[in-house]
Amino acid sequence: MKDVDWFQNTRFVPEIARARVQNALRNYFLSLEECSRSIGLREANIYVSGSLARREPSVTLSASSGEYLLHSDVDLIAVVKDNSPLNPVHKLAALMLEKESDFATTLFIVEEGSLSNFRSCVAHDVWSFLSDPLVRTWDIDIPAARPIVSRELYEVFIHQLNAYLLYPHGEAKGDSKHYRPDPSVHRLKTLLESLRLLVGGIEGKAPRYGQILEKHHLHRFKGIVPEVHARLIVRSRENYAPDAVADLDVHGVARGCLQRFFGVADDIELLEVLGKTFSGHHDVMNTFQYCVSLYLLLRHGSSETREDSAEHLWRALTEINTEQLTDGRAAVEQLVADGPSALLDQEAMAVSKVVADLVELRKDYYHHLGAHNFGRNPNLQYLPLDSEMSSDVSFVD
Repeated sequence: MKDVDWFQNTRFVPEIARARVQNALRNYFLSLEECSRSIGLREANIYVSGSLARREPSVTLSASSGEYLLHSDVDLIAVVKDNSPLNPVHKLAALMLEKESDFATTLFIVEEGSLSNFRSCVAHDVWSFLSDPLVRTWDIDIPAARPIVSRELYEVFIHQLNAYLLYPHGEAKGDSKHYRPDPSVHRLKTLLESLRLLVGGIEGKAPRYGQILEKHHLHRFKGIVPEVHARLIVRSRENYAPDAVADLDVHGVARGCLQRFFGVADDIELLEVLGKTFSGHHDVMNTFQYCVSLYLLLRHGSSETREDSAEHLWRALTEINTEQLTDGRAAVEQLVADGPSALLDQEAMAVSKVVADLVELRKDYYHHLGAHNFGRNPNLQYLPLDSEMSSDVSFVD
């Protein structure tokens, strides 16, 4: 493969780290080509998504070796003709984890016939490179790219927020594509996605983290995050240092950005607009995102909204489409049976039980979200949200 400057859009990664990780990535992608050949990969092209596709990966300094390593996941995307269980592409991630143990490899699969419905930030990250795969075994038809929409940025914000709020995750280490075992990763990324939520789409594409710091975007966070803290957040992600932002009020930042995103001034108005936005939409995807926003207000919002947040959350669970529930059915039934008062209980065991039940619901959420975003089963009830947003925030739809 041709040489790529994987750090083209980073701002704070030192040159020594860039050189070390550039070389390691070069070897990684040579290994990817070799492993693809060894499993007999066919009618499948391999791409990279996430921060590597945006050319802004995160690095970390190894305590044991003193060497810089890639901290970001290597998020691989396979575009295949047929995603049958017999397709050798299913062997690739495990083989790469074995061969390249210094890298956290994930693999998501999209069928070529679903590309026109491939969406969300993961799709936007990879779209520009569909004509130039890391591994090519066939030629694909590339449909026109979709512009990013506000809902997709809200979706990523909810992903990191729920990863931080609903902890522990109830999954074994290394057993999830969605979460790191250390909650400080998601704390830092909740801060990042809160800010990126307000940047919005740029020329139809998802904004890079580094673009948060561009002068014409900084005014969007005024009164929520000062520029010096915004720079600290971005720097702490690029040179992975979650403790550097430990004193920042992650819940306050998340609430403030969510309020501004919906064009309201406080938690009371946010609760009201959330209720109006999600009213009448009871599918798992809409309901879970609504519940996570409500849970933020319930646990970390103003005292005036706690009881109403619990009532709204409980009501949303009573109205959820139970036909879409598998893993989360019993948990939702229990939450409904326990009533709003159980959600308000601040005793540690009670809070842990609510978190565990919401984690079970989350499994169904990701099942349906994955089918939607990877084009297998688009959800026509998935709201665009743009009608509820502040006109001060310029999003592309």
